[in-house]
Amino acid sequence: MHGRGDDEEDERRRLELERQHQSFEVQVYGEKRTTATGETDGRHDLRELRVKPVPLRVRLDVNAVLRAAMKEAGYKSFPKFFERMLAIYLEQHPLDKETAKRLPPVEQLQDQFLKKRDEDDGK
Repeated sequence: MHGRGDDEEDERRRLELERQHQSFEVQVYGEKRTTATGETDGRHDLRELRVKPVPLRVRLDVNAVLRAAMKEAGYKSFPKFFERMLAIYLEQHPLDKETAKRLPPVEQLQDQFLKKRDEDDGK
């Protein structure tokens, strides 16, 4: 006789096997979708694997400067602008070697994200 926990473990194992052959992008967004005419859905090309929300509250004057700088630089997306600002900052102030060593590899971060999402989906 199988208990409920056995079914859940079987499903977890099945999903793990299925995911071994999928890229992180496919695991997050699913397979590329096609339109009724058979063309690739254009929304798929807009995805940039920005999956971690980062809430940000700023003063009104900072927001005004931020919007003006983004417009002047030609950015419509704050995440893209922020990533560029961070890259420029790191060029001038690189992380020290010890801090950089403590950062987990991207694959580990991806695995943690997927595990957390699975746990949240199970609730």
